Amino acid sequence: MRSTIIIGGGISGLAAAWELRGRADVTVLESAPHVGGQMRSAYVAGVPVDVGAEAMTALRPEAIGLAREAGLGEALCDPARAATVVWSDGALRAFPTGHVMGIPVDPSALTGTGLLSDDGVERLRREDALPTRCLDRDVPVAEYLSGRIGREAVDRLVAPLVSARDGGSADRMSLRAALPRLATAADRGGSVTG
Repeated sequence: MRSTIIIGGGISGLAAAWELRGRADVTVLESAPHVGGQMRSAYVAGVPVDVGAEAMTALRPEAIGLAREAGLGEALCDPARAATVVWSDGALRAFPTGHVMGIPVDPSALTGTGLLSDDGVERLRREDALPTRCLDRDVPVAEYLSGRIGREAVDRLVAPLVSARDGGSADRMSLRAALPRLATAADRGGSVTG
């Protein structure tokens, strides 16, 4: 049996080790005192909370398959059953229903929620009237969406959800990897709110 060294015990390194089981003698090297990378728990005021990524998208069937294969199928749950909330201006604020990763289907539903300023809501309302912009390359989530829905909406609506789910920054995360359906719509030059 061949020997394989995997550098990094984050989710990618652990998934690689899992895939190689039985076919190689695997050693995972991790510099942190724990494995899991950005996916871990920490204590806040004595309460355990997930920090980093805490969910995965069902749009990636290989992730669901890997979880089931690893014996975690019974632990999978549908987050759509819970209300979506973000911390904004010193309070937890609930998202209105009808959004995709923070992008509302009906921007007027945000009026009076405290999630966006009046100007931010108005910017969202005008998104479908903006000139279309087809993608010619993959770009970070925030770069593309700031031009479509405004930086305020990205920072207060999209970035918290993308970060919570994927454990990364909307300023660095690939649009195609984080929001594949949105990237497909962007390839066609379509609106992101309608």
